Amino acid sequence: MELYQLRQFQAAARHKNMTRAAGELCIAQPALSKTIHKLEEEFGAQLFIRNKKARMYPSGRNSA
Repeated sequence: MELYQLRQFQAAARHKNMTRAAGELCIAQPALSKTIHKLEEEFGAQLFIRNKKARMYPSGRNSA
């Protein structure tokens, strides 16, 4: 796990929107989604419920 991954996770959790979080971080939205997916694989749990708003699973809230 890298510091940039945690910063990206934090931005996504704060905005509850991957596109806005990616804009704040000045990265492409697919890159942010890929980072979040890698974190989910590393934790072995889904961190976000993906729909119009990126809501966090309880496992994601515990990590935030």
